[in-house]
Amino acid sequence: MLKQTTEQTRLMNELINCPRELQKTTQQLSHIVHMQAKVSQAQQNNNDHNLTFELNGIDISHVSRGSSLNATARSLIRAAYGESASYNNLVPGEFDSLLGFLAHIHGLHAAAVFADCHSIKNSLQQMKHDINKKGSSSYSSMAASKQRTSTTIEIPSILHDDDDDDDDDDTF
Repeated sequence: MLKQTTEQTRLMNELINCPRELQKTTQQLSHIVHMQAKVSQAQQNNNDHNLTFELNGIDISHVSRGSSLNATARSLIRAAYGESASYNNLVPGEFDSLLGFLAHIHGLHAAAVFADCHSIKNSLQQMKHDINKKGSSSYSSMAASKQRTSTTIEIPSILHDDDDDDDDDDTF
């Protein structure tokens, strides 16, 4: 009897969570279908031979494919918005277009790229922090370089003072 009650309790818990999981999955699928429709429409409007892609009013279709979707997305953002760009520079709708163009560049089905959109978005958002790290890293390297330089300069002056003391000892 206890075993049956435990099993029924477990099943009830699964039933409680099922609508939330179903809604989440439905939203993800709806987003994928919506994005795939956008990509299909864009592909119908453009020939593959004359494909151009613009972000920020700049044609970035010349940017070559990177080693991963994230690397390519970062290159496209930098080409359109500059080296200090990140996800925050994109205007509404550009991220979806970017995902479609990534699918085209990498020769993947749009659904595969859209399924990975959270990873791509996180990578693009991280670009802002990477620049801050790079800036503080170069600042700390410059500080370390100055410290090494000042240490190098101080060593001869200490030796020079010791030489002066030796001269004074010889005089007495």
